[in-house]
Amino acid sequence: MLPVSAAFSVSRAVSHGWAALKREPVGLLLGALILSVVEGGGGGGGNNLGNLGNLGEGGGSGDTSALGGDWGGNGDWQQAFGDLGGFEDPAVLGVMAIALSCACLLQLVFWLAASFIRPGYLQLHQELLLEGSSSPGRLFGGSAQFKAMAMWKLLKAVIGLGVTVVALAPGGGLLALGLVQETEPLVFGGAFLMAAVGAPVLIYVHLGLMLGAHAVALDDLGPLDALERSWDLAQGNRLPLLVYGFVTGLFHIVGLLLCCVGVIGTVAMIDFGTTVAYLLATRDDHETWRFISQVGLD
Repeated sequence: MLPVSAAFSVSRAVSHGWAALKREPVGLLLGALILSVVEGGGGGGGNNLGNLGNLGEGGGSGDTSALGGDWGGNGDWQQAFGDLGGFEDPAVLGVMAIALSCACLLQLVFWLAASFIRPGYLQLHQELLLEGSSSPGRLFGGSAQFKAMAMWKLLKAVIGLGVTVVALAPGGGLLALGLVQETEPLVFGGAFLMAAVGAPVLIYVHLGLMLGAHAVALDDLGPLDALERSWDLAQGNRLPLLVYGFVTGLFHIVGLLLCCVGVIGTVAMIDFGTTVAYLLATRDDHETWRFISQVGLD
């Protein structure tokens, strides 16, 4: 096994990802495309740090208009937010309820689809790595881990929501108080607190959860055991994982600049490279892996 700091190498992820993409383009690209759709913004399943949010960005001009408009001094919130009388119309409420129900149903379908595809996608990576080849059909072969993956995604979402609420509550409360009282120092103080305290906490927890899907799919662990495995791997290694996530996130941006289509290729490459890194950090037989013997470790 390699130390986590050595296993998660950006250069290795890119070079191995490119070599894998040339060998099995259909399976890797199809998996990355499906997961980019159903997981909302990347086949990496949240492994990178590009979508943690821009917390507490405020203007430095000292003017409340930087926060989104002139508040005014008359306290007329209805004028600020518009006429809300339309929400009293039963027809409007009915349309909103139908739209919300459809959105929830679509989210459920996406969650189930991602939970089915993600194990097969990672196992395709493993098969390609160990055997030197794979097939697109392997993408749909992870049904045995479907339930565990669905529960892992649910557990991760609950943890993420809870940590977000706790981490952002102090700054968010101060920000809300400042908005209500129309006091700029409280507004900017709350925004600063959210960025200075909330963002580091969210990143810390995100790094501890980022390898849970790999533990479910590749080690056949349940959600709680996957949480423990992922957290243990991140223990003492959050800085190299942060650098890895940040740089590979920039690599995805390069893909977006290629007419937005190239991001599917960069997602597929980095996803494969991340699986290689996980297996290098958790297995001690990499000398026998056919892909490694043909491509090399570095």
